[in-house]
Amino acid sequence: MATQGITLTLRNSNNAAEIWLTDANHLEHVRHELQQFLVDPLSRRYQDLSWQTGHTDSGLHYQGYSYLQALCSKAGPLTLSVMGLCIALYILMQLLGDNTLMYWLSWPRDRSQHLQLWRRFSHAFLHFFLLHITFNLLWWWYLGGQVAKMPRYWQTVGADSGLRIFQQLGAIVVQWYAV
Repeated sequence: MATQGITLTLRNSNNAAEIWLTDANHLEHVRHELQQFLVDPLSRRYQDLSWQTGHTDSGLHYQGYSYLQALCSKAGPLTLSVMGLCIALYILMQLLGDNTLMYWLSWPRDRSQHLQLWRRFSHAFLHFFLLHITFNLLWWWYLGGQVAKMPRYWQTVGADSGLRIFQQLGAIVVQWYAV
């Protein structure tokens, strides 16, 4: 419209942008141009004209993108807690060395460690390489977030945890008497 001498102004109102015509004498012509634009908004004509008359100061202010907010919106508290634990253990492994954390968190090596129940699941949180933890946490975030949004999520988690505890107690008994 600027190439035809018609002035339009852009105004922000709440969460929308409004285009105002300053001279009502051009209303029919502007409506006609709007209809043509709506039929083919990607026409080369509009692109060429915008390069001739356009400027980058539109007055519109867009909200910034928060990666942390996006991360949290797609995952539940359990998923985020496990991710945090894995990252903390990975950092500790880098600072203290693999052997130190493996000594405390690995699968039981002998009979004296069989009653240390954390060893039955703690090794699942250990990651040795940056690519290893990156891809595992990406899958955990994506799939865990999908599962967390399912109905009856906490009932499923409770039943699964109960079965795993029962399975681990059975493994302790078998290993205790097998040695």
